[in-house]
Amino acid sequence: MSRDSKWKGLPASFLGHRRVDLRRLSTIGDQGAQHRTGACAEQEFVTSAAMPHLINANGGVSRVNYKRLLAAAAELFHRLSAAWWIPALLMRLFVGYFFMETGWAKIHNLDSFATRFAQWGIPHPAFNAALSAYTEFFGGALTIVGLGMRFVSIPMIINMIVAILTVKLKNVSGLDDFAELDEPLYALSFVWLFFSGAGWLSVDGFLKHVINSWLHQDNSQGMAQAPIGETSLIEDAGMLARHDSH
Repeated sequence: MSRDSKWKGLPASFLGHRRVDLRRLSTIGDQGAQHRTGACAEQEFVTSAAMPHLINANGGVSRVNYKRLLAAAAELFHRLSAAWWIPALLMRLFVGYFFMETGWAKIHNLDSFATRFAQWGIPHPAFNAALSAYTEFFGGALTIVGLGMRFVSIPMIINMIVAILTVKLKNVSGLDDFAELDEPLYALSFVWLFFSGAGWLSVDGFLKHVINSWLHQDNSQGMAQAPIGETSLIEDAGMLARHDSH
């Protein structure tokens, strides 16, 4: 069946309306295709135009997070530095107890300890043995409580140096043997405590707080009782001292 024979016998008015509807549908279809093409092109343009902005925004967020990470790390390191008193406390308790215990044992066995001093060739063995034993005992006890830590560290370091030079070095044949000795580690522990101090959780820390409060109170009373001219001079001198310290 041909295309024209299909519609043969139908009224002309119906065929005319059909042609109009087909043209209208074709026009609507073309407009829809154009609209879809324009929408896709517009969407592609918007996406392409927005990409640099989105990339820059993501880069900015990454940079902000990177800075926050560095700031958090710096804050953590600052807090760790402020908590230096914790390793100082642990060092004091361990090293102090060790020397208090060994000193106590030597005090209660001074005769044999003095005999060993004589065998090692140390002059005045009885006196030096008693001096070493009491230094270890009282130095260890003061180290535990943290009283006069910097002053206590000096005789403890000397005691370890004497032990190294007079006894331990005789059996040292090289750097490996020296590194395996215990006495240098104990000496270095007291060197560190000499520079760091006992920390705030100690008798030294309590005394430091009391002395600072007393000095601050005296300075406040002196400024309150001084005449106006002298007060201004004191304030100027304090500002000058702070400026010089910076």
